[in-house]
Amino acid sequence: MKLLKRTRRNRRKWIAGLIVLPIYVFILFPFYVMIATALKSIKEVYTYPPLFWSVQPQWENFVQVWREIPLGNFMMSSLIIASGATVLATLCAIPAAYALARMSFPGRAFWLQTMLVSQMFSPVIIIVPLFKLIVLLGLNDSYTGLIIANAAFDVTFSVWLLTSYFQSIPKDMEEAAFVDGCTRLGVMFRIVLPLARPGVVTVVIFVFITTWNEFMMALTFITSPEKKMITVGLFQLVGKFEVQWNLLAAGAIFGVLPTLILFMLIQKQLIKGLVAGAVK
Repeated sequence: MKLLKRTRRNRRKWIAGLIVLPIYVFILFPFYVMIATALKSIKEVYTYPPLFWSVQPQWENFVQVWREIPLGNFMMSSLIIASGATVLATLCAIPAAYALARMSFPGRAFWLQTMLVSQMFSPVIIIVPLFKLIVLLGLNDSYTGLIIANAAFDVTFSVWLLTSYFQSIPKDMEEAAFVDGCTRLGVMFRIVLPLARPGVVTVVIFVFITTWNEFMMALTFITSPEKKMITVGLFQLVGKFEVQWNLLAAGAIFGVLPTLILFMLIQKQLIKGLVAGAVK
């Protein structure tokens, strides 16, 4: 009987693996193409039929892309803007989410639904009035303006996610802290936030990656070459008559590395936070 159950279990694992394997291949294939393109010569890039791997890998493409464009400056600008937007959005989302999770007030459900619906609209829709507002405030061509704009677009989802996570935390510990004389603010920082660390980590990685990959606002609000983000900087490799796909792919690999490393460092807490926030 045990042997039969084990056989059935193994058969299910094989079936699940056969179903999941094509999905993994489909997801990872673009990354393989990016790496393969980064190692090709410009002649191999335009070879037809296309080559799936370079005959002689051109490792010097990674050196050349640093010479063609100031990739280090672009990555530093992206790091400053993404980090600033992450800190600002997280600091705004935590108290707002805690208030929505623990306090009752008129319109609470309406605001939660409004924040969720707002994620359906692209920032491109309001890019022109937003640009006028940035200019009016004197924040054009500055890190501050782009940090505030990115944080404003990411804070709504952050609040919605943290609200669901705060609601999943039992109230018993908070009530015990109130009995001991702790204030609402003290409860939030001393009791709730340590328990909600996976949710906060989820928000941090979400805002950071979203801001790091942002293109439209970075292209519109920043004009100084030394302040451009890497998404805009790599666009310089797209010429009028030719696209240097091999150098563009090599630069894209450099751009992906910081977010990939960050994700690998905190992937356990990220998955835990996404699952806990979605259950509610």
